[in-house]
Amino acid sequence: MALVLPKVLLSGGAWLQTRELFHRAYDVEYLIVSHDPQRWNFSDNTNLSEVLVVARKRPSNMPQEVSSGVVCVNLWKNPETIFEALGIADSLTRSVIPDVEDSQGVLDITVGDIKFGEAMSVSQNHLRQRPWMVPCAFAQIDLARTVHYLRQGALYLPTIGATGRTLPLTVLSSLGELGPDIRDIYDGFQVTASRTSYPAFWGHDADSVATLAQNSNAFLSPLPVARPGRHLRQVSYLWTKAARVAIATRLRMNTQRLSAVRLSDKVLSNVWWPFIPFDENEQAEKVLVLWLNSTLGLLMLLAHRQEVQGSWLAFQKPILNNLPVLDIAALPSDTKNVLAETYDRLSMDAILPFRNLMHDAIRQEIDEVFVETLSLPDISVLRDILAREPIMSSRPLC
Repeated sequence: MALVLPKVLLSGGAWLQTRELFHRAYDVEYLIVSHDPQRWNFSDNTNLSEVLVVARKRPSNMPQEVSSGVVCVNLWKNPETIFEALGIADSLTRSVIPDVEDSQGVLDITVGDIKFGEAMSVSQNHLRQRPWMVPCAFAQIDLARTVHYLRQGALYLPTIGATGRTLPLTVLSSLGELGPDIRDIYDGFQVTASRTSYPAFWGHDADSVATLAQNSNAFLSPLPVARPGRHLRQVSYLWTKAARVAIATRLRMNTQRLSAVRLSDKVLSNVWWPFIPFDENEQAEKVLVLWLNSTLGLLMLLAHRQEVQGSWLAFQKPILNNLPVLDIAALPSDTKNVLAETYDRLSMDAILPFRNLMHDAIRQEIDEVFVETLSLPDISVLRDILAREPIMSSRPLC
């Protein structure tokens, strides 16, 4: 069967049971997504990002382990005619599809002289063990392969291949806890014009949220009674989830600048996840915010996104909890000192929007300090490739 579904199928928590159904009874043969900024969708009646899933029911006597690979197709140009679509299908069925790990290169999908996208293969087991978004997150499969290795703590660079360098990674939930979502905030608080004991970081204006260090910009007041049809939340509990580190709940990659910030006060927010470290350590907070705004941290974050409409992304709590991040606790003290000092030095400098990251001297400095302290080769090639992604630039690759 072939189904066109919202692209949130690939990572959304609400679609988990659907993915599990596929794993139990079907072999997913193709995952096809569009990275065409003119048309992220396949259906005519929506502008939301979509995925085309082709799956075959597995014979009851066939174990999952012998199932064939999954072809992940990342379209640069969404076909406009049946002839272009047939040409893409012909290219896929007549070609050898390189594997994400056991091969190099990609399948260039061309029709005539036009490149329509790239394809690679992953195992069914690969799909069972990680979000489906990972191999479909980027138009350029070099980035998907980089993330595949990063999830294993290894560094892959398009110009070098597997570098043999390793990074100490852990999941975000091992470092701390994400705070309440916006529904809980609205069930306990209301925004007020007067100063209260409950500072907040409200909104994500692309022009004003330009530095790693931020200050609270609003105040909250406890609700005396529940909102209509809602339960009243206890502010005494909600406030225990306030934090100085804030991670974006959603981003517009073509206009905004930062995926995480550090506040001068503990805050709650409507569009940021407060992150409460188990060990409330100022140094560790600074290193985490620096990492999440580095090219490597951003790559990993984007590979675990919930894509709503092209550059408009969301990050759900269950997915973020399992997001691989730098294992700060495993770093030597001198490394943490250097990274925290770099944060201090850069924290008030304006960072350019994501779409300009290749020309951003601040982001380059962030990458360089991780390269130096983690003994990595130059990763500027990744920053260059990522800057060309349609979700960043809003421009087609072809």
